[in-house]
Amino acid sequence: PLFAPLSASSGSRRSRSSLAPLVGPPLVRLVCRGRRRHTAREMTTAIITAAILGLRATPPSSFTPSPQPAAASYQSPFAQDALSLLFPSPVLRVNLEEVLGSGTLDALEEAILNSWDEHCAEQATLPQTDTARATTEGERMRAASDQELNEEFFYYQRSKYGVDGQQSDPKGWLASEAAQDLIDVVTAVTAGYIERIAHHAGIDVGRPDDLEDDEDWELPLDPDKLHVWASVHQGGSTHPRHVHMGAAVSGVFYLRVPPGAGRLCFFDPRGSIPPFEREVRHVPQRGEVLLFPPWLS
Repeated sequence: PLFAPLSASSGSRRSRSSLAPLVGPPLVRLVCRGRRRHTAREMTTAIITAAILGLRATPPSSFTPSPQPAAASYQSPFAQDALSLLFPSPVLRVNLEEVLGSGTLDALEEAILNSWDEHCAEQATLPQTDTARATTEGERMRAASDQELNEEFFYYQRSKYGVDGQQSDPKGWLASEAAQDLIDVVTAVTAGYIERIAHHAGIDVGRPDDLEDDEDWELPLDPDKLHVWASVHQGGSTHPRHVHMGAAVSGVFYLRVPPGAGRLCFFDPRGSIPPFEREVRHVPQRGEVLLFPPWLS
């Protein structure tokens, strides 16, 4: 299966939705930018089955530390006589196949697999080694397994295309029309995801007062803050448990999910000590994008 994870903060466009968890055969990773603008409200109306639970939104709090206030002026971040949730894990699930169309997904798959074939051809010319490793330093060694071949594909894309925040000047498969269409849609969905969470937490995202009810207004996201790459999984290869340090939002998009493909797995962020040692598994579908906090492994 091909699948696409996202780590970011940026862009805009269209969609459809719900909420959930990753793992499997050939997979692909992406993150996006924008051209034609679609409203965040359009993107999120369909299925935001939010994992943001709470009896009542807590009062807004500052992002920057402030001096300890006098007792008389102090306002607790917790609502009185109400349940407050700290650090929940909101996961948004949206299926984009209807929005983008199967033709766009097929074209994107072809573009990514062309890059994959080029990567595999390059790997075949590298020196053999008993200890294959994914690295951009020193002599590159031939991948010894499907797992390592996919890991090396990330470094191949980074060296050829610059996946780290280069969406204003895309190269390789990222420059294809299909990739740009997907990037536009996903960034709009991301904007809606961020605004929904901020609203629930009582945080102002900068919407002008005179545009409070304007459905065309969207949270502005910078395309060059997006990191996008593709992964191709086969032969039982997986992505080990990990987090996305330095990201504002993480995500994965599934481009191909053949029968028998693996699952997307999320782990309880409270740690592995009982009773918190839990894992949530999701069977992905073609065209699905899932957005989640970068600290959720």
